[in-house]
Amino acid sequence: MNRLSILILFLLISISTFAQKIANEIILSSSADKSAQKEILRTIKSIDSDINYVELKPLCKSLDIYLMIIETSSGNNFSEKVIEVLDYNEHIDYAYSNRMTHRRATPNDTRYPNQWNLELIKATEAWDITTGGEDFNSNEIVIAIMDDGFDVDHEDIQSNLWENRNEIIGDGLDNDFNGYIDDEHGIDLNSENGDIIVESHGTSVMGIVGADSNNGTGITGINWNTKVMVLSSVTNEAKVIEGYNYIYEMRNKYNLSEGANGAYVVATNYSLGIDNLFGEDHPAWCGMYDLLGGVGIVSVGATTNSNRNIDLEGDLPTTCSSPYFIGVTNTDRNDVKVTNAGFGLENIDLSAPGRNTETLKPDSEYGTFGGTSASAPHVAGALGLLYSLKCENLAAFIKESPGESALRIRQSILNGTDALPTLAGVTATGGRLNILKSMSELSEFCSEDSTAVTTGALQVEFVRDDNLGSYTVFYKSPDTRDVTLSIYDIQGKKIYTKLSRPGLFSRSNERISLSQYPSGIYIATLILGDEVVSYKFRHLAK
Repeated sequence: MNRLSILILFLLISISTFAQKIANEIILSSSADKSAQKEILRTIKSIDSDINYVELKPLCKSLDIYLMIIETSSGNNFSEKVIEVLDYNEHIDYAYSNRMTHRRATPNDTRYPNQWNLELIKATEAWDITTGGEDFNSNEIVIAIMDDGFDVDHEDIQSNLWENRNEIIGDGLDNDFNGYIDDEHGIDLNSENGDIIVESHGTSVMGIVGADSNNGTGITGINWNTKVMVLSSVTNEAKVIEGYNYIYEMRNKYNLSEGANGAYVVATNYSLGIDNLFGEDHPAWCGMYDLLGGVGIVSVGATTNSNRNIDLEGDLPTTCSSPYFIGVTNTDRNDVKVTNAGFGLENIDLSAPGRNTETLKPDSEYGTFGGTSASAPHVAGALGLLYSLKCENLAAFIKESPGESALRIRQSILNGTDALPTLAGVTATGGRLNILKSMSELSEFCSEDSTAVTTGALQVEFVRDDNLGSYTVFYKSPDTRDVTLSIYDIQGKKIYTKLSRPGLFSRSNERISLSQYPSGIYIATLILGDEVVSYKFRHLAK
């Protein structure tokens, strides 16, 4: 074998071990009673005298999922032998090795100024309808993020961190009886308490979803007010399951107590994963999405940062087939699929901006972040905004049927995408996230809701000065026919005109620029059929 062949073989081995199995840790499902479980443990311990101790740690009691942990004197790995024994046990539904997950690698590209990503996905227009925070029934919306770690002391996240109000922080007790002590903002899966560890990757993801906004500091999150729950040290499959179980329990408590306990989690984000594995071989992980969906939670995951068809080559979690899951790939500021980003007509649902997204860094710093790890939280953040729509009928549907409403809201994300040529035929929707279109997709729930539907005659409500010669014209229209918006100077000369399509919600808007025109009084005029309305405003040249 020549040196090149040896090098290729070495690289293949390295790639295959990247998603490495954790020695002597096995994920299994069993509905066996205590007596049968003890017999299983005795059987495993008797396999070899080197095995000192065997433990079954519950990961998700609702689905009877456990982590079997084997301790040995020599450190030898008995996983394969143990799995062979378990496969023949009538009390075991499935058993397979626990594996390490890994970050979706972040490209080190040149930083772009400003948050171009928010304009691209129409977040700025969506904020004219809602900036997040609470739903129609005043439920505090929470988005749960699982990752390696988070800087919860960052200056630009303080207002938007979820706080567990049923936990007395610092008393060393599990006050809310959820199995974790002092889980103020979430949990760390290593220490199994609320001591969140600091890492850059999770901090950046957190900033995209919900950095403090409109506060004169740093960046703007997709949600201005929605709370962020954080789970750190989620770095292998068993911890993924345990983390999702924590989120499920908190939302389920909220549903059962009508908001007295738990948390109103509506979406999750996990921007780590495992390449080259298929969901059908990891039923514990994929099964969590159906469990979460049943209580009203839509989950989002990032695909691999390599140009591979995951339908054929596999990827976790994006080959999980749950209808409550959204798989996301990466497109750039030019709406082109990034070369090093996974695709798949069956398993990748849509794209969102990723490369060079401006966000948070540890120690109250800021910088750019990229890869599919940045794309996924755009979608999770969008879900938070959709749940905050002030539509009474939608709120009633969510309360009465949390599982069905989660499916409907997920579908609005998929139906509302902007079609992109580079995604045609390689993703399920062929499109990129558009929050405003997704909001319009939910308009059927607002059709009898006077707080959200376009009603009344044609009207210019006001013109907002956005500084540097830019303005936003806010208006109402009785229907969704195109209206003509024109701007005239005080002498009656038309200096701007365009067709504007009103949204289905109460306030529509168009942005204009007068930066090349002198100071003075200007008139915004709307025409719809025979109706003509005008509004005077002052422009001050800079």
